Amino acid sequence: MRQAISLITATLIACAAAPSFAQPATAPAPGQQQRKFEPPPRVPADMAAFFSGDWAGKGQFASGRPIEADVSFRLELDGQWLEYRHTDRAPNSYKALGMWGFDSTTRKLVMTVNDNGGSARSFDSDGWNDGTITFSRTISSDPLREERFVFAKLSDNSWRMTYEVHAAPREWRMIDTLVFERVAK
Repeated sequence: MRQAISLITATLIACAAAPSFAQPATAPAPGQQQRKFEPPPRVPADMAAFFSGDWAGKGQFASGRPIEADVSFRLELDGQWLEYRHTDRAPNSYKALGMWGFDSTTRKLVMTVNDNGGSARSFDSDGWNDGTITFSRTISSDPLREERFVFAKLSDNSWRMTYEVHAAPREWRMIDTLVFERVAK
């Protein structure tokens, strides 16, 4: 008997709740707009098309010591992010994996970089303007310390990357710079 009452009670509760599940969403109150989902912007198509592929670079440190590196860029995660892989050639050993894309919260173009030294850094940018993109970040505010990467298109098949640091009251100081030539699209 108790089972029958429990079954009847459960059926009545389910029947009473069912119409509420089938109801359409309520319209916004007068004066309010319904919020639409806006997907975050994607990596600028012309920037992605330019950088995508494999690159070989040569340059120097501020001391004049030479540096060479291999870099590749690939669109990832349904075109939302541009993956960046950087590998210095011997005798240097720096390796990094980065992602360029738009942060859905700030809607700013960002670069995250993880490297073989255990560093995880986030930079932001004002965007791809006239073939140049600068990613920068503030390391500390007192005293002011900043760093930035500048990627500048030189031709359809070459670009320059410059890594710089700034520590107040000094001016920006170049750490290294390389010119990359396209190896493969």
